[in-house]
Amino acid sequence: MIFGTFDASARKALSLNKDRVFRAFTILIVILGWVCGIGTAGLVTLENVYGAWQLKQRSQLTLYLSTDVTNKEIEEHVVVLSSYEGVESSKVLTDVETRALLEPYFENAQNFPVPKVVEFDVTQRLNRLQFDGKVLELFPTAEIDDARSVLESVARAVRATQGVTLALSGIVFAIVAFVVSLVVRAGVRGQSKSLKMLQYMGASDSFLIRLILNQVFLRASLGWAFSTVIVAVTLLMMMIGLPELVAYMRPSVWIAAALVPVGLVIVALGMTYHTMKHMVKSF
Repeated sequence: MIFGTFDASARKALSLNKDRVFRAFTILIVILGWVCGIGTAGLVTLENVYGAWQLKQRSQLTLYLSTDVTNKEIEEHVVVLSSYEGVESSKVLTDVETRALLEPYFENAQNFPVPKVVEFDVTQRLNRLQFDGKVLELFPTAEIDDARSVLESVARAVRATQGVTLALSGIVFAIVAFVVSLVVRAGVRGQSKSLKMLQYMGASDSFLIRLILNQVFLRASLGWAFSTVIVAVTLLMMMIGLPELVAYMRPSVWIAAALVPVGLVIVALGMTYHTMKHMVKSF
């Protein structure tokens, strides 16, 4: 068992701590664990923000009516549309509110006529085919905006960002695997005499593998613990600097940020086992 204890003399005889690179292995795990933790936290937070925004957009329909539609017609027809199952509420925007929405996109928005805007809060129970048909029957020139095109564009952007982050995480894991392989090979080859002596004294291949695995596990776990603390501090600083993110920093963000770097420990152990399995047979 790699979690068990080993005789002090055996640990001293075959110790990777004698290798300078292995001493820096913990720092490497800390840095890469922090990168993976923050990247994962960012992915989960982004998914939470996108999910909340998407839910809001999907639950709202906006009608844009021509300026020649009278307020009386709007009031009468909105009552009819609000009676559909799945329509929770409706709101007719005033000209002032509409101009306020247009002002960031148009200069002198106060100087030209604006369309009539009606917003509906809806649920999944709404039959869009029937509802849209009724809207066009009552307001033949109306435009219905359900943000589907925007949702699709934002969804593609979010997925692309997540894909890039996952690719970077894959690179990080590959770096850890490569470095661990080099460190273990260099450390064990530098102590080939001690390894041969232990084999001569009857140490089995499995014992030697477990001895090295134990040392790598302790170093990697220490690095993971430090990286988790640094990730937590970083996330807290982000919450202080960006209070609007607090609502989206759910427990899933913290759990993912802490658990994903565990993969670095697993990769380190896997590469150590693979490397040692071939090395002990070559001596």
